[in-house]
Amino acid sequence: MNRVKNAFSYFCKTPADIYCIKSGSGYSSAAEKEYVCTVSADIQPYSGQLEEREFGLDAVKRFKMYCSDNENICEGNYVKFDDEMYRITYAERWSMGITALIERVCSDD
Repeated sequence: MNRVKNAFSYFCKTPADIYCIKSGSGYSSAAEKEYVCTVSADIQPYSGQLEEREFGLDAVKRFKMYCSDNENICEGNYVKFDDEMYRITYAERWSMGITALIERVCSDD
């Protein structure tokens, strides 16, 4: 019988580069970021804000990222996919992997 080692391998098809802050401020896109690793992730749009539902405004681009456990996926680090950089604002570890909330980093920070 062939057992699956990681259930995320069926759904995680998006390569996501993980970066950490090397120097500078973690609150600015001008901070120097250092590449750490690449993970395979399932990245889904995340919304539900009142202003989006009521007025159609999209102030911040947010996604939920699901992947297998990796110590580099933590609050304050960054994820890059589809040529855009996102800050990890929340990460929760589960027995099967990680759920992380990521927000787009504005280029004019």
